[in-house]
Amino acid sequence: MESRTILVALGAVVGVACGGVVTSYGVEASAPVATRLVPEKLASQQVARDIEVAEPIALGSEPDAASQEQALEPREPEPREEEASECAPPEEPIDVLFIGNSYTNMHDLPALVEALGEQAGVPLHAEKLAVGGKNFEYHLARSKTAAVLEEGDWDVVVLQSHSLDPLRNPDGFFEAGEELVEMVEASGAEPLLFETWARKRGHNLYNYFKPTGGSPEEMQARVSESYSTLAERTGAKVIEVGRAWRALRTQAPQLDPYASDSAHPGKLGAYLTANVFFAALTDVSPVGKVEPLLDIDPKDAALIQRQAAAVIQPRCGTL
Repeated sequence: MESRTILVALGAVVGVACGGVVTSYGVEASAPVATRLVPEKLASQQVARDIEVAEPIALGSEPDAASQEQALEPREPEPREEEASECAPPEEPIDVLFIGNSYTNMHDLPALVEALGEQAGVPLHAEKLAVGGKNFEYHLARSKTAAVLEEGDWDVVVLQSHSLDPLRNPDGFFEAGEELVEMVEASGAEPLLFETWARKRGHNLYNYFKPTGGSPEEMQARVSESYSTLAERTGAKVIEVGRAWRALRTQAPQLDPYASDSAHPGKLGAYLTANVFFAALTDVSPVGKVEPLLDIDPKDAALIQRQAAAVIQPRCGTL
């Protein structure tokens, strides 16, 4: 796919990539987007942070697993015999466009997904159209969204709204979400809904924003319900990233997926999210087929891979 020229706003976002030069439609800023790096350099690469919300933050610690809901036991499904032939990697790359905000920009999620694809021998090409703090309504009204959909030959388009939109702006979330799904389908691509995660326990948001329900468990339940409802209305598939985060905190409370603001993804959260999307996009389990990125400990990476596979349950255990 041809390289694309990008205007960048809201701060420079440093790109990381899986192999070769990959362009991004992403963030508009006064500084140029840096060339993405090959995957072995992902471990040390830092990315500029777009701040999604400006509310005050109070950090806190997560409770132990006994106080949280029971998560799925990680397991890696084996491919059914009649479907084994479908598990061969595609000859052409799967072209994916991520539309979102800083949750997509942080640690350059599309580049991480590409890197996992390269490691597993599954060709993926991912780009992004992401502006910090924005939601479905912003991307729907933005002329660039339609232009990028029309000019690209996308197989899949991932739609991520502001993490609080389902709670504070449900009408706009559903209406704009439905129209974006229609726009994506009209372009010939498959829409996927990026379910986001709750704030970390102890975040000040739980003290004053009643729609959260006052806890990570309740906030996640409400956000997940909103994405499920949008999926029912549109027929689009939900990628349950938020539920994967919740399950990881239950299964492995020693692993913290959050950045220091208790909202955005840290390295572990970005790696978990990338593994979830890798499994969802390829229908292949990442367990044993991908390697740690972002300088993550191999044991932690293996646990995260198993958790992603447990949530997505990809059909193909091996290639």
